[in-house]
Amino acid sequence: MNQRFEQVYDDYALPLKKYIYWSVPASEMEDLYQEVLIKLWKASARKQVLNKSYIFIVAKNQIIDFYRKRSRREATESFSEREHLMEDLSITEREKHIAIKKIIGDMPQDYKEVFILFYKLNFTVADIAQSLKLKEGSVKRKLFEARNWFKEQYAGELVS
Repeated sequence: MNQRFEQVYDDYALPLKKYIYWSVPASEMEDLYQEVLIKLWKASARKQVLNKSYIFIVAKNQIIDFYRKRSRREATESFSEREHLMEDLSITEREKHIAIKKIIGDMPQDYKEVFILFYKLNFTVADIAQSLKLKEGSVKRKLFEARNWFKEQYAGELVS
């Protein structure tokens, strides 16, 4: 196996999988993850620099392609597919996880990207700006708006 790819895989496999997990329906996550890994493998064979920004740009572009192919229709997910992964969680924790996943899934794409990278993958504002090719001020504004959007939706979820 390609040593450069092995190093990238060792360093970024889990954060990459989490990013994709929070971005697409569970039924599509594994396929999309494999497609990203194939692209990274090919890039490493071409001696492409495989830094954190490049890796997540490849993933982001695959996610965009996924939704483009689905003609932008709402993606809904059956959480029963992932129930076996959540057996150890209490019912209230499982319900909370499902509600949060649904809210994030419904989040506008501009907000969703920065929200997932910041809160789920612990990227810094600078890392997000570099990965998405934005200014740090834009990332901070989007994070602020995403947080507010999430709070409104979550509060509405608690009421209903």
